[in-house]
Amino acid sequence: MKKLLKGFLAILLSFVMSLTLLGDSALAIAYNGYMQKSNVTEQTCTYESNGIIVSFSVTGAWDGGYNALVKISNFSKERIDDWNLEMLTADEVVNIWNARVINKDADGMEIGNDGWNQDVEPGATVEFGYSSNSMFSDFPEIKPELFMNI
Repeated sequence: MKKLLKGFLAILLSFVMSLTLLGDSALAIAYNGYMQKSNVTEQTCTYESNGIIVSFSVTGAWDGGYNALVKISNFSKERIDDWNLEMLTADEVVNIWNARVINKDADGMEIGNDGWNQDVEPGATVEFGYSSNSMFSDFPEIKPELFMNI
């Protein structure tokens, strides 16, 4: 019985170590320089990094396009100065409000503040919206580095 228990514990330990290694690798692959997605529903996705939460919501969709609302909430202790955000998406923005498209290429776009809403104080939220003439297929990946000017 003791041998059986030792064998079982050895297998269990090996299994746990394998899961731990797999978990670390999976996390590294999933993160890959972008904010991790959480709380994903059919119409909303939340991204979190270092006390900053970005919420991306599809507020309307139709055959050939959609509207999106993006909220940047600062739960850190420092002000975000002159925010901007890089999104990995092939979707084309045809109208944007409370922000501006700084750069657009085949991989995605960089969205910048509209001047009057350039800083996000601790505990505050800024939001912008846009319309796309692409069918909504998935939430974009978001890079955290560009709006971490704190």
